[in-house]
Amino acid sequence: MVLIGFMKVKAVLTVVLIMCSVSAVSAQNLDYSHDMKLHSGETQKLDDYIISFSEDNQDYLEIKHEKKRTVEILRQIKSDNIYGAAPFNIPVEDHSLEIYVKNIQSDPQGLYLNTTVYSNRNIFSGSKLKSSAPEKMVSSREEDVVVPMELENTGATNQTFSLSANSTLPVVFSHTDFNITELDVPTKTSKSLDARVEIPERARKGLHNITFIAEGKTLSKENVTIEVKGEKKDRRLELDVEERYKVGEPGETITANMRITSRGEAEVNNVNVTAETPDSWSGSVRPSVVDNLRARYGNERIRVSIEVPEDVQPGDYFAEVNAFSDKTSIDEPKQIRIHIRGKSGLGKIGIGIMVFSLILMAFVYRRFQRR
Repeated sequence: MVLIGFMKVKAVLTVVLIMCSVSAVSAQNLDYSHDMKLHSGETQKLDDYIISFSEDNQDYLEIKHEKKRTVEILRQIKSDNIYGAAPFNIPVEDHSLEIYVKNIQSDPQGLYLNTTVYSNRNIFSGSKLKSSAPEKMVSSREEDVVVPMELENTGATNQTFSLSANSTLPVVFSHTDFNITELDVPTKTSKSLDARVEIPERARKGLHNITFIAEGKTLSKENVTIEVKGEKKDRRLELDVEERYKVGEPGETITANMRITSRGEAEVNNVNVTAETPDSWSGSVRPSVVDNLRARYGNERIRVSIEVPEDVQPGDYFAEVNAFSDKTSIDEPKQIRIHIRGKSGLGKIGIGIMVFSLILMAFVYRRFQRR
């Protein structure tokens, strides 16, 4: 009898706890809302609020608030019969926050509370833009500075971010080698991107403060400082042609090897190598673009192939090989002299005359030997 009485008292206390913690649906004057599934054992973070649901020996729905390094429990609904209480509303008046538990459903992951969260501010979208580059970088005029960054969507909804920069220097954003102005980032994921800061030849010497901006449903910023030195770094290219004189015949493919080298104080990127041939000839270069040559001694071996037409006349011809980037070039194109020998039918005729001469000599020898 005592045990039964205690169970009745516990049931009454449970009902009182629910009634004191929940109310009818109101969501008055709350401008933002978000539908949320809350599975058993799951915790979801909405900005500085933490909402969790546990299905241990005592079920509970808990709402906490993070402030600096402390965590405050705002609401904690406990009941063995929480499933029978839905639908109900949980107001958190001091924070202008309400959670409406509509019903309990199930999916392949198990049971979950089907809820709608209401708030007077957008706590459902969050983002972080951060860079692994140092806060201050040093560069020279006509240099590009690449700032690697990561954009994280910390919110509960997918976001499309517009990318911009508050800068006196030109800035171009890229992702997976494509220039972009927007970037889609699904909820709870992050994507990497680069901000390439272009420093013109007449850029102001001194410090340039740059603010990178990613704006979607939320706004994130990252600041860096670039110090521009006045001097311009020396860039020079040298093209060494190993074989300046080649001999061939009509219809042949002539190849020549050469080496492109960086001789300046700064690396050179995206070096184009081209071959110019006489009319009706064709030429190719491998590789035709050298991605990077480090400062002073960076080099790459180049192979030039030149196809000689079938109907070309014998004589000397010239092909020119050039190497350049958007920052520098070789002093002047390098020439390859190609001597074309004529294809003549006298080869076969000469062999015929030789064979005929041998036969004639043998005939004369035998005739005089008999005498």
